[in-house]
Amino acid sequence: MKQMIWTSLIAIGGVLFAISLVFKQSAAQPNETYMVAPAPISIYKSAVAASGIIEARQENIELGVYFAGIVEELYVHVGDRVQKGDPLLRLDDSVIRAQIEVDKKNVLLSEANLKKAQDELAKLEAVKDRRAISLNQLDDARDTVLIAKRSVEVATATLHQNEVILEKYTVYSPKDGYVYKIDPRPGEYLENIPNSAPLLNPRLTIGDYDIMQVRVDVDEENAGRIRPGQPAIAYTKGLNKVKVDLEFIRIEPYVIPKENLTGATTELVDTRVLQVIYAIKKENITTPIYIGQQVDVYVATDTADATA
Repeated sequence: MKQMIWTSLIAIGGVLFAISLVFKQSAAQPNETYMVAPAPISIYKSAVAASGIIEARQENIELGVYFAGIVEELYVHVGDRVQKGDPLLRLDDSVIRAQIEVDKKNVLLSEANLKKAQDELAKLEAVKDRRAISLNQLDDARDTVLIAKRSVEVATATLHQNEVILEKYTVYSPKDGYVYKIDPRPGEYLENIPNSAPLLNPRLTIGDYDIMQVRVDVDEENAGRIRPGQPAIAYTKGLNKVKVDLEFIRIEPYVIPKENLTGATTELVDTRVLQVIYAIKKENITTPIYIGQQVDVYVATDTADATA
């Protein structure tokens, strides 16, 4: 009997010990807190909410190459300031250079044939006694000279054509600005992408980020509320207390499929948008902003806000 009582007491004590241990562990476990940025708030009485992406003024230029090939030399690095016409990179052009050398020899050969034909014609025309030569001989010599002239023209044109092609193996900057993306390295194969193919990941990008703008995508159901000159504000992701003032530039009056959900220029979704371009007033910016950043935009649609 006593043994049963002691066994029950031990069991009850074990249960109480387990319960107290669980309570201690739960009490010692720290509470996890998560910092969630508050949603941006419009300062306007009535506004259209939209998304936008920061780009260089006059848009970012995504460069391509005329020919696929191995990168032979890089002339610039990311962040370099370039002028219009400055070389950016050169592909391996050894094959076309060799062809140009052959073309030069063909030009010399055709010029030599022309000189020979002209000399033959001059000899025939110098004969005073026309009975010593036939009219057919004279006509054939003249035709030979004409053909030789055309051969010189073709050889010269071929040389010029390949010299132009050689020039295309070097990529030049189409405008003044900064290099803010250049992925290929010497020895890497670079593909040329046809105009019909999507440029998912541009390898070279030029822009002038001294002057930035925001490309705003307004959903087509709100397009009727957008007017030229409406003021707007933007908030960068995660910094919803930092307001970026915008200045209206233009409306691009063509509704297109929305493409910049991830920053890629070829992403297609069902939503169609009206694009509105705003300049960034950098004098009021206290935090860094960068090309390609996404922003939340509010465009004022209230009459009082729009005229303020």
